[in-house]
Amino acid sequence: TQDALALRMVLTLDAVRTIANNPRISLSPLIRIAERATLWLNNPLRDYAKYWKLNQAFHETIVSLGDNYAYRLLYRNFRYIADGLVVLVFHNLDFIRVLIQKQQLLVSALKDRDEKAAVALCRDLLATGAAETLRTYA
Repeated sequence: TQDALALRMVLTLDAVRTIANNPRISLSPLIRIAERATLWLNNPLRDYAKYWKLNQAFHETIVSLGDNYAYRLLYRNFRYIADGLVVLVFHNLDFIRVLIQKQQLLVSALKDRDEKAAVALCRDLLATGAAETLRTYA
């Protein structure tokens, strides 16, 4: 579990660096997902599976925008591991609020093409999710 979470951190942070340093990369797919997550939060209806899919899409989009085919393949394999580990974590609305707020801050830093802030925010976002996952399954 910890190895998979560490790999996820490496892949995602490298993608964030690439995105932040390439103004030709369109952030619109990531922005749309973040907006959908905010809309979900305004009316969650206890449909946590929908948020889980939005969260997955958010992270997979970051890796995809990083434009590294090998990373995308590795990250897709992470999904199969994560599905079994993380689904139960996403039944805590307060925790989801924190994640959505952190995702919004990350998108904002990427819009500003602020690599240092984006990397720090992404690291914090992933560490928050990893800590909650490990705590839940410990």
